[in-house]
Amino acid sequence: MARGRAAPAPMAPGTSSTSYKASTSPTATSGGEGKGNSGGSGGVTVPKSTRMVFYTGYAQLRVTRPEELVDAVAKAAEARGGFVERRSLTSITVRVPVAQFEDAWREALGLGEVMSKSLTAQDVTEAFQDVELRLAAHQAMLVRYQELLAKTTEEQEKLRILREIQRLSEEIDLIQSQLRTLGSLAAFSRLTVEGVPRQALVERAVREEIEGFDFIQRLSPFRADVNYEGELLKLAVPEGFVALNDREHFSAESADGAILRATKLENEPAGDAAFWIAAIQDRLSSEFASAERSEIGGFQVLRLVEPGADDPYRYLIAVRVEGKHLQLVEIVYPGAAQEERYSAAVRAALAGEVG
Repeated sequence: MARGRAAPAPMAPGTSSTSYKASTSPTATSGGEGKGNSGGSGGVTVPKSTRMVFYTGYAQLRVTRPEELVDAVAKAAEARGGFVERRSLTSITVRVPVAQFEDAWREALGLGEVMSKSLTAQDVTEAFQDVELRLAAHQAMLVRYQELLAKTTEEQEKLRILREIQRLSEEIDLIQSQLRTLGSLAAFSRLTVEGVPRQALVERAVREEIEGFDFIQRLSPFRADVNYEGELLKLAVPEGFVALNDREHFSAESADGAILRATKLENEPAGDAAFWIAAIQDRLSSEFASAERSEIGGFQVLRLVEPGADDPYRYLIAVRVEGKHLQLVEIVYPGAAQEERYSAAVRAALAGEVG
């Protein structure tokens, strides 16, 4: 069963929120689905006056047949020009054009009895502009090296310039990929819907939480509530990810849907990392197929695997205590391929310096 509990009322696209610091524009647009060409700005065109906002919606619905809910959400997304990002027997994640997101959100909430819902927004405009500037600088440098190569006659110098040209070309390809990822996030918002069978769950027991532990109930691979509640914790951006560059919240994504979020919470009640990871495992592990603990760079890590899916998502929660703060990192791998592709880079980011 996917994670999701009670959340604040959803923030509709087009409204501002001091909690989420979201842009007020619901009409951020961008070309393509992250499959643009290799020229210019990575195949993505965004009007300079447009704010690029990435919406993430999550709804947990009580329904008679979850598989029918999954089919209905998939068809609704595709009818709006969207696509399925991942699906299982009881849950589905779709991407829908940002202009269609508000309607898709309302429709999804009408497909069953709403048990839990969450809606967050992230402005990625500055991240896109920063990457555009890096691309322009690298392209200008590449042109200079190409001009220098044409004028050089000494063989050793030619080899050195060719190595620089190759390095710059590889970095330009990476930057263009980052632009396509950011453009796709702004163009296609993400919506996850989970179906809970009526006959399997009459009423979920609600644990009366001690103050300071309630954030655990809001942890989920599909919602960023806790990340928005805490203070900024910056990690090194793993290779293959692009930072969304929010000045108050750290998150990064890969082109194929892997997610990294980091934040700092008050360490209250005071406890070490082992204390907190045990508390998280105690409250969450029963909802997953497996729960494994490890340690990376001073972080205690809990790896949770989705139950009942052919290619389950992996949800990793890492905690570390520094002074008065509990550092919390969430990692989401949509499937086995993403975990294999990015695990080493994510481990390196956790083992590195944080700010």
